[in-house]
Amino acid sequence: MTRTGAEENRHFLVYTDGACVGNPGPGGWSAVVLQHERVVVERSGGCPQTTNNRMELTAAIEGLKATPPSARVLLRSDSQLVVKTINLGWKRNANKDLWDALDRERLVRDVSFEWVKGHDQDPYNTRADELATRAAKLASRPGVSRGVQPEPPRSSATKLETVAGLPRRGLEPRNPPRLTSVASESEAVKAIGPLLREGEEIARCAQCGREFVRQRLERPEDVCSLVTCQLAARR
Repeated sequence: MTRTGAEENRHFLVYTDGACVGNPGPGGWSAVVLQHERVVVERSGGCPQTTNNRMELTAAIEGLKATPPSARVLLRSDSQLVVKTINLGWKRNANKDLWDALDRERLVRDVSFEWVKGHDQDPYNTRADELATRAAKLASRPGVSRGVQPEPPRSSATKLETVAGLPRRGLEPRNPPRLTSVASESEAVKAIGPLLREGEEIARCAQCGREFVRQRLERPEDVCSLVTCQLAARR
């Protein structure tokens, strides 16, 4: 059966990675999000004192947050701790706060986890590693902002096979929508709640993953008004 456009819009491929300069030490995380055979979002951030495992978990959490609720997500990580804890039920001995946060993001999406070998010529794993390593180095510098940062996607012509119905062919990434930090976006959502007019509601964009205000209709828009999101939805 041919999938509808709406169903195709639910499919996301997410690569995540964590890094640490020393363990513990300054750390960084990253997420590279693909949809419709294109990189749509890249995120990274850091922490001045953390561990590699916490950065790997944070990367997975932030990668899922970059996709809308109800999305079908294949998340690839080179962290055996993350993947095997989810897939094989390894005991969660530490970082309960982050495991709980990851579980909350998984519950509102259809998520599969897959391990990929690090530094093994997968261009998106390599890109995620570069972003996480850079974020970790930045986190070690005093006075540098360590929140969620949008990153310019980088193109790749490497051929990859399709897995679990999600595209892995050579992709020509497009520039992602400009993102604010998770903290500021969350604060904005809380602030606008009491200001919503009759018939308005807050929804999450199926393209860029950001929340926006829309009319509460029988068949409401599932994408925001950004030109890049509208263009992708109408193709």
